[in-house]
Amino acid sequence: MAKKIMKMKSEIVGEVLSLTELENYMHKHDFVPVESEEETESPENVIKFTNFKSQIWIEGEQDEENNILITNLKGITKVRNTPTRVEPFRCYEDLERVLNYFKENEMYHHWLTGWLMTSLGRRVGDTVSLKWCDLFLPNGEFRERLTTLKEEKTGKVLGVRLNSLARLYITEYLSLMKINPVNCYTLRIFSTTDAAFRKALKLAVNEVGIKYRISTHSFRKFYANTIYKLHPGDADNLVIVQSILGHADAETTKIYINEIDRKIDQYNEDYAEYMLHRFNGLDVEISRSPVMSLKCEDFREILSKGWEMASRGGDKFDGINKLIGIAEQCMIN
Repeated sequence: MAKKIMKMKSEIVGEVLSLTELENYMHKHDFVPVESEEETESPENVIKFTNFKSQIWIEGEQDEENNILITNLKGITKVRNTPTRVEPFRCYEDLERVLNYFKENEMYHHWLTGWLMTSLGRRVGDTVSLKWCDLFLPNGEFRERLTTLKEEKTGKVLGVRLNSLARLYITEYLSLMKINPVNCYTLRIFSTTDAAFRKALKLAVNEVGIKYRISTHSFRKFYANTIYKLHPGDADNLVIVQSILGHADAETTKIYINEIDRKIDQYNEDYAEYMLHRFNGLDVEISRSPVMSLKCEDFREILSKGWEMASRGGDKFDGINKLIGIAEQCMIN
């Protein structure tokens, strides 16, 4: 571990990274962000990562765009052995209860912060640092995309589209607060910090009676999970969510949206169901037939080729084998 820490120090201390770039770097070394906010006390400028055996704390200085100048990196072994990953909101109703709590208690800044994270999938630090000029043009019209929320300094991730859901809640916030964004164009939207939002969120979650683990990550996870579930038949689904989140690889995204955990749980339940059927004297066949995933356009092309082969005549089994070969080349991994 000591050699690994020294190598990582030599690579990133003194560098300026976005949070996404830092997370991608740490993932290469099998560390993921500590999502729980109930950890041991540490300075505010520390970002924590874990491999579920030990932690690495990264100290840095953030600018207004949340780029981080890495000043130190150290390994931490004496930490409480508690879960570090939190869940997305399990349903829309739970999300709405928390955000309605903010609104009903006239905590409109926290209410909009939550809705912006839900609408755009950004982190709390990115969200609370927004200025009105990030959302609006000088004439008071909405921008098509945010200007400064680019999680990759390389420009790999484009500014996030300011969708209709975000515009709805921004407009309502302006009405509630009686604000004209043209009059405060270069000012920050929120006077609160991400730490203030975390404290308010913890209180709101307790007040509305949510028992599972929720943190600021839960808004971004709800956003990513919902997008993933809305497009189950799209072969590019995971790649698009990966791009939205700015992850370096699909495996990070699968972990982030709990896809791996869902599959592990489903496999476990399938096994239990099989064993219970056998316990009850039922003979259950285990299918060994391979399953092949194809894009719709590739499947359409294969059917078209099959039709052409059938029209020309020829050996049926030879044609089937050729079509299977084409399908295998088009198979989605």
